[in-house]
Amino acid sequence: MEAAGYNNPCSNDSDLLIGGDNETINMKMLYERCYQQYPDTYITRAQIKQIAQPEDFELENQLFPWMNLSEMSGQVKFGNQLSRFIGRILSDIRLEVESKQARGTLQKYKFTKDLYKESESFKY
Repeated sequence: MEAAGYNNPCSNDSDLLIGGDNETINMKMLYERCYQQYPDTYITRAQIKQIAQPEDFELENQLFPWMNLSEMSGQVKFGNQLSRFIGRILSDIRLEVESKQARGTLQKYKFTKDLYKESESFKY
């Protein structure tokens, strides 16, 4: 490819943070923004949605530009995406949920750097 004048497809792309996965890149930025505004505090999905796509941000600074969070379909996709990332760690920040039994729209989420919480199975 390089001999033909094209870029090497195997080289690292310094613009990408995590492979070519836009969903994970946007979630990483969301983790960072949420932790910056609400560290170790339970917040609602509506608050997270406002952080992801604030009205006062220009379009290029909004996260998840392929989702319209003002429409129900975008809100459902966003809620499903949050659910898939519960328990995952990005930028040394873990996404936790207050109660897994609560209905999706009523769940509260916490972005925490307390990554080494004592597990129930390790209590003596």
